[in-house]
Amino acid sequence: MVTQKLKRNMIIINSIFFVLMAVTDYLYITKGNAYVFKTLASSVFVLCGIVNILMMLKYRLVKNKKFYILLMLGLCFAMAGDVLLIEHFIIGAVSFAIGHIFYFLSYLCLKKLSWLDLFLALGVIAVSVLVILLAPLNFRGMMPLIMVYAVVISIMLSKSISLFWGKNKKIAIICFVGSFMFFLSDLFLMIAMFSNIGRVMNILCLAFYYPAEIILAYTPSVVAILDEGNTEQKLDIQNIQ
Repeated sequence: MVTQKLKRNMIIINSIFFVLMAVTDYLYITKGNAYVFKTLASSVFVLCGIVNILMMLKYRLVKNKKFYILLMLGLCFAMAGDVLLIEHFIIGAVSFAIGHIFYFLSYLCLKKLSWLDLFLALGVIAVSVLVILLAPLNFRGMMPLIMVYAVVISIMLSKSISLFWGKNKKIAIICFVGSFMFFLSDLFLMIAMFSNIGRVMNILCLAFYYPAEIILAYTPSVVAILDEGNTEQKLDIQNIQ
């Protein structure tokens, strides 16, 4: 059962993780030293996801285990991509792409595939491809990799949009915000990697990326609490009837 105490505890716990994320993100932006501060910042959102899942398991609020497993795999591959990207751009990008696939699969646990997903995916992919083709960037022979990655993250983003046609709009909001911020961070990273304004774009990338991951790490508790709240509300309505 979801209590006010549980909601308050989750707000406090997740607020602490947000502060830790902000601090480590700031240290990475200002101090550099990717192996230390970047790894620490990434560890924060992975640990946040683990704590959120464990708390929901403790209170027996986990109904959709596949969602939690797939989301956690997405967070782990994102962290791996962070570390690998320091010296191995291609391997890091592949790890991120795998993470996006797991995020997409986790969203499927919230709302099954439909024709709407296809139309949304085609629309987001079209926009992403146009941005890549029209941007005055030197991809140094990596255009195929960038295109494949763009398709993968576009599919993830489009699925988060389709959640608004699902059962719970509040769950859709947090998934979409996290996914869209992730999408923007990758756009800034692409510009940083293949243009002459790297420093500014890197800062924007990090300013969007870590908050995006921490928001996605919140979703286990958000989904569990909102699902439980909907169940209790339905039971109350049935009892009244």
